[in-house]
Amino acid sequence: AIDNGTEPFDALIVDYGAPIDLTTNPIFHIKVYTELTTPISFVAKVEGGTTPLEISTTIDVSNEWTEFTFDFSSVADSGNTTLVVFFNFNETDGTTTDTYYIDDLFFGPADTEETMCEDPILSDFECDLPSHPFSGGVVVTNIANPFSGGINTSANVGEAIDNGTEPFDALIVDYGAPIDLTTN
Repeated sequence: AIDNGTEPFDALIVDYGAPIDLTTNPIFHIKVYTELTTPISFVAKVEGGTTPLEISTTIDVSNEWTEFTFDFSSVADSGNTTLVVFFNFNETDGTTTDTYYIDDLFFGPADTEETMCEDPILSDFECDLPSHPFSGGVVVTNIANPFSGGINTSANVGEAIDNGTEPFDALIVDYGAPIDLTTN
């Protein structure tokens, strides 16, 4: 896909002509490869129904394939008929020939069976739920591994967002019982 990165709202548009079945297949998948080295805003949107939904992420990996997923289950019954994908969304700092290679675009089912990590693993971000809940001021989100390679080729990682203006924000795990440090 060649995108004019100087146009803030250039988009790849797929008009289904009928409501997209987001009840059965609410997760939009897309694989992207780009040689651009500057992180860019990446947006997928469904529209054409009673409740459109725009979901943002960032493409911050260059020279390797990255899979992105967008969960549209919250608007499953809205009758949306159109998928819109924006590269370098709402920005004009690209070139007129920004290039993105795309593959495996599809709407698929949500993984309805949640799996929980088992002790001693708190979370490897491949299971849906940590074995013990995370709390504290640091917000942790399960995302696709943006830096897969070397010693960490797992599909998912945790993205920890820390408020750097709060000196004692922390990632806290309360086991509710003594931690078995004898065995682990």
